[in-house]
Amino acid sequence: MRVVGSVEINRPADQVWAYVADYGNDTSWRAGVRQMHPSLPGPARVGVTTHEALRLLGLTFRTDASIDRVEAGRLLTWHAHDRQKQLRGSRLVEPTGPGTCRFTEVVEVRLLGLLRPLEPLVARLLQRQATADLRRLKHLLETPPLSRSTPEETAT
Repeated sequence: MRVVGSVEINRPADQVWAYVADYGNDTSWRAGVRQMHPSLPGPARVGVTTHEALRLLGLTFRTDASIDRVEAGRLLTWHAHDRQKQLRGSRLVEPTGPGTCRFTEVVEVRLLGLLRPLEPLVARLLQRQATADLRRLKHLLETPPLSRSTPEETAT
């Protein structure tokens, strides 16, 4: 099964890339991700591994993935394989105009063994979750941080 999600974000491509290429940020925009631990902090690099705990269908799926390819500022690809599943995916950031870009995330999932019959259901749930996650990412990156007032400003 292949899950593809894409969203236009009103931020420069380099800023969006900096955020989505840092797996340490995943828990802030991917709702089902309970834990994400990259082996090295900061932007994705070939050879970096991630340990993810994803909650879906009331179950926690743990995945250890490796980053295969990085085209800095644009694309990363990854893969994972264990007894329950085979996964491949990518994250792509493409400029679409001044100060805007398109972020596309692709995940290919193949469930193995006893989980195989659940694949159509998992595909629907992952697609729904990806759509919501991309809306959350767009909102997060397009919304300015709350400004904090200084005591002098509140006194006037």
